[in-house]
Amino acid sequence: MEKEVQVKLIAVAVSVILFITFSIIAYNIFISPEIKKSIENSLCSQNQSGQAYVYKVTLNPKNWFVKDIGYYGVKDDEKLKNLEEDKDKKPKYTLKINKGPSEFTGNFVIEDSQIEEDFNESGVFFSSLSNILKDEVSVFVKVDCIIAKDFTLSILDPAKEPIKESNFSIVNIGNDSYVSDGTLVGLRKIKTLEDEFPLFSEGCSELVEVIPNVNKLGKNRINLVFIGIGYERELDAFTKTRIGSPEFVKYINNLIDYSGNGLSYLDVNNNPSIKKGLFGEEPFKSNKHLFNLWYSERLIDFNNPSENSCRKIIGDDRFKPCQGLANLYPIYLVNKDCRSSAIIGGEPFISFPLDPDKTGKNIDTSAIAYYRYPRTLLHEFGHSIGSLADEYVESSLGNKARLPNCVESQAEAEKQGWKEAYPGCAYISSNLRPSANSIMKDPHSNTNFEKVNENYLCSQFAILTGNEICGVCGTCRELEIKDACTSSLECTSGNCIDGKCVPNTIVPECTSDSECNADQKCENNRCINIPPRCTKNCASCLQLGGMLCPNQNCVNGNISSETYETNCCIPSSANNPVGCSESRYISALGEPLTFTRMCLDKETAQITVSDNSGIITDQTRLQVIGLDSSTKTQEDLTCSGFEVLVDNAEDIPSYSFISLLLSLILIILFYYKNSYSNL
Repeated sequence: MEKEVQVKLIAVAVSVILFITFSIIAYNIFISPEIKKSIENSLCSQNQSGQAYVYKVTLNPKNWFVKDIGYYGVKDDEKLKNLEEDKDKKPKYTLKINKGPSEFTGNFVIEDSQIEEDFNESGVFFSSLSNILKDEVSVFVKVDCIIAKDFTLSILDPAKEPIKESNFSIVNIGNDSYVSDGTLVGLRKIKTLEDEFPLFSEGCSELVEVIPNVNKLGKNRINLVFIGIGYERELDAFTKTRIGSPEFVKYINNLIDYSGNGLSYLDVNNNPSIKKGLFGEEPFKSNKHLFNLWYSERLIDFNNPSENSCRKIIGDDRFKPCQGLANLYPIYLVNKDCRSSAIIGGEPFISFPLDPDKTGKNIDTSAIAYYRYPRTLLHEFGHSIGSLADEYVESSLGNKARLPNCVESQAEAEKQGWKEAYPGCAYISSNLRPSANSIMKDPHSNTNFEKVNENYLCSQFAILTGNEICGVCGTCRELEIKDACTSSLECTSGNCIDGKCVPNTIVPECTSDSECNADQKCENNRCINIPPRCTKNCASCLQLGGMLCPNQNCVNGNISSETYETNCCIPSSANNPVGCSESRYISALGEPLTFTRMCLDKETAQITVSDNSGIITDQTRLQVIGLDSSTKTQEDLTCSGFEVLVDNAEDIPSYSFISLLLSLILIILFYYKNSYSNL
């Protein structure tokens, strides 16, 4: 028996060596020099058809140092068209990633426009507009593959003249990939979605969830962080000391209208009214699953309390971005009646006065929490995340037209596909806007962002997160709510919950198991609990996946019904391996597998399936050979009870023969190639 095993091992070794040798020969003979050169120079290790990626490169515009780099896959490639769109008149810089025939580019600006505005019940009153040099810029570059080879990164000025060019190497350390410019300080990890949780744990300890169990790390969500300026902590009723959360925290839910039901208040005539906040308006309402909501526990005092500008009151003591969070948007709430502002593509500064004089007595918050300030945030966040222009007139400021929502001519409006165009936008009356009224014109009226602005916000969500967009401009199903249903078949959404048809964007919502906690699964767009993880005799399946556990199958650590045997063990054989241990070649898989059984108790046996390297085979591969939840055997102490069809199973020498046969074919091809060349 021992000699037979040695012969088998030698046969396998010889066949592998021959196969590798003649594969190399075939590559050099049959692949043209042009194709080989293209393969060797290609930036990517492989192209995945239909899959696009976005690389986010963070630069310091003062010295062009690459501060950070990471990538993520995208599900809605159509929404990425705005990456190449020229939104405004500002000079565009270009970042180029290339090697050989592969080249990818992204455009960016190095200045932000800061808009300061006064808000009251009568409308918006513009105050000032200024340009600010960015502390850092994030450049989004669309690619069609994961960059796996050395590359050159070039930065070009608006005239397309080179500013800086750096050569980077890909360095693999363990399971992580890094980019290096040849210096120690230049070694930076290429971040992926899996990095967000550990990085957050290390450097974001001051952040707390606004709504418990809503946030999910590692999903490339947009992270909104509320930071209070000039507030104190809540007063403890018993100790009379300020030991609670910052006093603005209890108002955040009303400020953002997370329920989406609108905010009730009494208007100036004492009539009941409802206004919608950030998550009460589309496209935010249908895409809450793309946002994480945090607040900072750190108390920040006024730096310049005499200023009327919210941003100037804060000064330079601003939130330093937590390195663990992607797509970070700080939202500053200022405990003073000041001019709110927003930086285009950056952070908003919102006047939110509770107790600006530190008297210990809050002013009346009914209007604050339910009317004026939620709509202010909505308008300013349109500037911030959407880079949307104002749609009102303030002629002293001149023309600031910019796409997507302000153009200078009817011809340009038609080019953008607008059905109608209305005069007055970006501060002058001759510019055109796409709707009669919107939040960007008058946030306090009963209006929304309107179609053009909504579409652009959706595109921004797709660019930042790479995820599928729901709602008014989304590709995921957004469906009508019916009064009643008895089964999910009656609902267009396929979701009948509590007797009503509900859309896919219900709360708590999910679209796949990966969006739920480890002990939950996604069912009817809700995360529900699943049975506990494998515990008995299943340590390996927690690490590798695919081991067949007693009466259950362990897939990625979670248990479910799968292949097992009953009445197969006797007391004397308990916990002793029995039966099959030789490899069988499975033609359906094109590889050999080993089936090993371990008796666990009097009635149950555990069967493991592994390949020659000892890796436990995953469930997809097992299904190929017909193993599923119906596979059972009765009263059998040999491996023959574990059924593998005869035409799918052969001894390992047959596997070696196939490899030798392939090698022989390559030799024949090599012979005829040389013979033909000598003619």
